[in-house]
Amino acid sequence: MNNLELNNLIGKVKIMNKLKDNKERGKQVKQYVIVGASVALLSFACTESAFAAFDLGKGIKAATDPLVAIITDYYGVGVALGASVGAIAGQGDLRTKSINAGVGAAVSGAVIFALLKALT
Repeated sequence: MNNLELNNLIGKVKIMNKLKDNKERGKQVKQYVIVGASVALLSFACTESAFAAFDLGKGIKAATDPLVAIITDYYGVGVALGASVGAIAGQGDLRTKSINAGVGAAVSGAVIFALLKALT
């Protein structure tokens, strides 16, 4: 066997190995496609059955009612915190700090009131 025949034989073996590898990869890809499609199908089926009897209004009410209760119970604490932060962060004499406390109380009260209105 001369070098040319040997090189041709080696080339054919390499091609056969590549084809064999491609067939194995094709099998793996098919398996991944089958598993992915079945997972997607199951997720769509479960999602549809889970949301079939879901009332959006009741869900929103159940999510926001505890927040509204907390806001109405602790409204004064939020205003006091806003006033104290305004007084602490304010610079200058006592008059300026008291004005900043009033502004902080007013702003925090407005924010809490707006949040309460948005949730109800």
